[in-house]
Amino acid sequence: MARNTGLRHKWTSACKRLPQIFSDSPNLHITLLLGSPSVLLFAASTFLRHNYPETYAVCNWDKPGEMRTPSLGCPYNRDVFETPTHRGWLAFYALVVITLLHGLVAHRNKPWRLLQVTFWLHVLTTAIIRCLSTFSGWTTQPNRASLIWNSNSPGNFIWLWLLVEMGCWSWTYLGFYDDYYFREATRTVHDRSGHPVWTFTVDETGDKNTDAFTSPYNLIFRPWRDIAVRLSYVHLIDNAIHVIWFRYFHVDAPYTAYVNNSEILTILLFVILAVYTYTRMRTHVYFDNNTTDPLDDTKSSVPFPIHSVSRDLCTFASPHNLFRTASRNRQLLLIFTCLMFMLYLAAHEFLKASQADFCGWFLLRGPSVLLVRQIHDSWKEYNKAWKKGEEGDEQ
Repeated sequence: MARNTGLRHKWTSACKRLPQIFSDSPNLHITLLLGSPSVLLFAASTFLRHNYPETYAVCNWDKPGEMRTPSLGCPYNRDVFETPTHRGWLAFYALVVITLLHGLVAHRNKPWRLLQVTFWLHVLTTAIIRCLSTFSGWTTQPNRASLIWNSNSPGNFIWLWLLVEMGCWSWTYLGFYDDYYFREATRTVHDRSGHPVWTFTVDETGDKNTDAFTSPYNLIFRPWRDIAVRLSYVHLIDNAIHVIWFRYFHVDAPYTAYVNNSEILTILLFVILAVYTYTRMRTHVYFDNNTTDPLDDTKSSVPFPIHSVSRDLCTFASPHNLFRTASRNRQLLLIFTCLMFMLYLAAHEFLKASQADFCGWFLLRGPSVLLVRQIHDSWKEYNKAWKKGEEGDEQ
């Protein structure tokens, strides 16, 4: 009986900690947000290839000409996914439009609630756009996968990882879901109510060169909602270029004779992000460093949050947002990884199999080791903060 009680207590404790892991772990969310759409799409195509070989035989995505024209033997062509009049797509569009209109009416005087509604809408829309653009890349551009910004490249998620980690996001608060305040003395991040949400636990050594690498301005505090917001802004621009290219400039343009789902979703994402941006500006606060009085509901000495639309909207390297982006070393690491991955894919495109395997092993060995080390170090830092939180809960 005691054993069952102990197991139940451990299971309950793990379930309580699971949301904290998913809310605070930056690298895990980056990996899931960037990699899961492509992985799921690849898994679905692999399932079709192995379980329906007689159907998939005429849906060979290595020969895009067979996918550009409708075929009775191939039900998995572009028209299945891009025709907006299909009842499944009509239901989806109705759901999104009704939810958006309801949010605009019901929460017209509650910008924070409207921010939450539009956030989930643009996350969902971005995920679907990602899948459709990846599918169109596979079926129309089987070559040039070494250009990792192309939608058909397996290295596209590394390119997106670099984009969402770039330091230019600190130039504006629009790349963040919520506003936080960082206290240098305690190395702690506080929310607008003054509650601590993250503590950087790396100890300083007293050596300036060493302590520069332990600064919280170059560590791992990246809430997953920030990553989702940045991805939506990136995909709005990326897919606008994508659909215009396939409509007017591609060798077999237009991609479809009718207005397809990719084009409709791009317009829909623009509308949703416009509303989201408006609510984000309405809810933005900054913290006046000259104000040292504690907040009313806490004993924290975090300054009062002050509402402002213009503060930190366009400023180079704002000190209030700088700790929300990656360090220069981490950005250089991602740039190096992108270059190595491009060379690896180019080797497989232009060299013989044996030469490509050797070059691939040589080119990917360094970035793989560095990325694993970065993720490992981040998880060590995260575990320290997590254990410290557990000790605080027990007290």
